[in-house]
Amino acid sequence: MSAKGVHMKILRVINNNVLSCIDEDGQEVVAMGRGLGFHAHPRSMVNLHLVEKIFRMDSEDMESLKKMFARLPEEHIEISHQVIAYASEVLDRSLRENLYLTLTDHISFAIDQKKGGRSFHNALLTEVRIFYPREYGVGRYALDLIQSKLGILFPEDEAAGIALHIVNAEYDSSISETVYITQALHDILEILLKDTVLGLRTESIYFDELTVALKFMVMRAFRGEQEPHSQDSRLRVIEEIYPEEYRQAQNIIRTISEKSGHAVAESDAAHLAIYLHRAADPEKRKNEE
Repeated sequence: MSAKGVHMKILRVINNNVLSCIDEDGQEVVAMGRGLGFHAHPRSMVNLHLVEKIFRMDSEDMESLKKMFARLPEEHIEISHQVIAYASEVLDRSLRENLYLTLTDHISFAIDQKKGGRSFHNALLTEVRIFYPREYGVGRYALDLIQSKLGILFPEDEAAGIALHIVNAEYDSSISETVYITQALHDILEILLKDTVLGLRTESIYFDELTVALKFMVMRAFRGEQEPHSQDSRLRVIEEIYPEEYRQAQNIIRTISEKSGHAVAESDAAHLAIYLHRAADPEKRKNEE
């Protein structure tokens, strides 16, 4: 958010780059900018030319944000700020404000763990790379940034962890919901890769289309946004034309329903069968014909 035309008075200097302020409407905000806190004093006016970001949150999140900024090393906060700015640019969509809370805390904790010789394996690394490629790219950017600034080298697992926080902020979900969704996608991917009949081509553009369709199908199901009794005149036709694809699509629909606790429309099986057919091995398709 731009600070142009806004008058703000300093309440507290949190660190060299972060201030707690009162805006022109009398609301408390947190302002961030390189060097913003240098030579700043309570009750003086904020140098708006240095403001890069203004946080407006509910009182509980605001208190958490101020405490976190006061507690964590400034270099960790700056890294998170750069990662979020990069994510906003490459994803070209708005991200929830509390990403600064969750991601900054995550990155700082990961750095401290790595310094202490501890690291963890992310069991969802493959699924994150496949189903959230752009967010995973942001995670890779974050790891490169951490290495260049701090000389700390993380494994790819950490890129996936950062990516999941970006996904949360993108789709307005909690970290637990995102993990459940990604675990469901993991189970679906296992079903697909074990299917020797279809022989899906994982390196094809059609497989990419399939993963995108699956991702949003699972997200909708977890949010209960499906139409459980949707009717589609093409259902029987698709089942007859693509029997193996339709069979597998129904397996996947059942898995999504079981994992999400919500019914999934039968028409989704038909749409999914088409994606499966396009992603199937063309040699296998030729032999069938």
